[in-house]
Amino acid sequence: MAVDAKRLWRLLHELPSDQALAIGDLFALGCLLRLQGHREEGSKSCRTALKALKGSGPASYFDALMAALPGNESRFVSQINAHNEIKRLVQRQAEENANLPSAECEG
Repeated sequence: MAVDAKRLWRLLHELPSDQALAIGDLFALGCLLRLQGHREEGSKSCRTALKALKGSGPASYFDALMAALPGNESRFVSQINAHNEIKRLVQRQAEENANLPSAECEG
């Protein structure tokens, strides 16, 4: 079964809206950093967002989500609560990366 961020959306949806949006934004910005080539820093941001949800979901799901993150950043961001402005930045970066030769946008 493929991993997606829909379960993350459901977990965020259970939180107060401002808290859910802050955690979703942190995860989305981590994905943006990864797409910009800052993979380690972006992954750290994503892991921090998931740690904020510790106790809200099974660790095995969070581990699977992080393992599936490379190449799925844009898709995952489209599936979670995050500000639309951040979602647009992620989408734009993913589109720019798609136009680059593959060696320049691995990640």
